[in-house]
Amino acid sequence: MISGEIMELEPVTQMILIIALAVLGIAVIYLLLCWTLIWKSTCPPTRIGEIGWKRVDYIWIIIGSLALLIHFLQVGANIKIAERNMEEAFGRGAIQTLNIAATSLSDSKICLPSTASARKDLAADYVAELDAACERFTKIRPHSRAGTQPDVKVIIYLAQNTTAAKYSNPILSERVKILYRSWDNYLQQLDSINEARGKVSTYEEVIGTSEYFASFLLAFAIALRLAKVTGEIRLKTHSIESSKKTSIASRDGDSHELNYSARQLSLSAQELRLSASNLSNAAGQLKNSSKLEELHNRLANIEKILPYAYWVLAGSVCISVAVALLLQRILAEI
Repeated sequence: MISGEIMELEPVTQMILIIALAVLGIAVIYLLLCWTLIWKSTCPPTRIGEIGWKRVDYIWIIIGSLALLIHFLQVGANIKIAERNMEEAFGRGAIQTLNIAATSLSDSKICLPSTASARKDLAADYVAELDAACERFTKIRPHSRAGTQPDVKVIIYLAQNTTAAKYSNPILSERVKILYRSWDNYLQQLDSINEARGKVSTYEEVIGTSEYFASFLLAFAIALRLAKVTGEIRLKTHSIESSKKTSIASRDGDSHELNYSARQLSLSAQELRLSASNLSNAAGQLKNSSKLEELHNRLANIEKILPYAYWVLAGSVCISVAVALLLQRILAEI
């Protein structure tokens, strides 16, 4: 109904209306795709990343190519339909010529009135031949001389009388030949029409639905392409959220690692103190001077090493903190 009303409009108005409908359809599909894939929607399980938007190119290219292929097939079908319509127009012209030829066989030059002066100028056998032809061809006279519909009486007569009758009157003989030539031309044109209709019948069954389907696919491909560009721009402009989440996660991991290292250092220091106290207790309990002296020497050596151990532990803690801060800054810049 809508397409029929559009076809009745002027060409410029029709073109403007079609363009407006196409733009409106693309805009609606674009908004639906943006709402589904980009904006605040619960439809997609995760946010589409850069690789995902690259893969969208495959989808819209395939859909657009399919739509263009269907449109190319429709162009071929429209060409065949135009050829059929042209053959049907030629067929209507052939029928009109046939009706004119059949009507001319019963006009005033063949059916001479009884009071016509031409009867006196012709021989008796000519007049008798014209009267018989007039009576014969008046029965098959078409209802409309220039009609484009075949007359049943003419078709039946020519189908029963496949060869032209011979007449001695030159005017009558020429007009009969014209009638049969028009009949042969009509039969040839009828074969051409049937052949053209046979080629178009398959296309006409699917061209009505495929036209709207191809238009929808093409609009969907264009809208998907626009949504893809919008998604990539949004991915670039809203990448700070993901980097913040990454930096916070890395910061939590680094702080956990620092706490673990500090805990290990405190445990090592406690073990060293425990070892020193054990050695002092053992030295107090020993009565042997040599052993006591040896223990004192070991204790002195441990006391000398203990500050260096503290410095090593403190240095490792500082290095761990510096590495963690450096990683945090690198992740924040990324």
